[in-house]
Amino acid sequence: MTGRPARGPDRLIAPQLVAATTLWYPSAMVHDRIEIKPDVMGGKPVIKGTRITVEHVLRECAVGMTPEQVVEEYPHLTTADVLAALAYAADYLREHPVIAAE
Repeated sequence: MTGRPARGPDRLIAPQLVAATTLWYPSAMVHDRIEIKPDVMGGKPVIKGTRITVEHVLRECAVGMTPEQVVEEYPHLTTADVLAALAYAADYLREHPVIAAE
């Protein structure tokens, strides 16, 4: 492929689905501590070796938890794991433009 996102009829195909089929996956979206597997949490990005989704980590931070507090709540995570989830989300937003509803 050309490095561009795969496209469906009128919209972009979800990148985690495309990544699972190895058609396209931007290099900026590759994070050592994050993995996407179709058979783990429905193919959502998770902290490697766990079933804790990036989304869950973001929600914990969104309600005011610090990375250290997330690690206290989930002792098998490290602060680096939490920071990797935040970095993954930032890269995802950079790579996938948001289209405002009319």
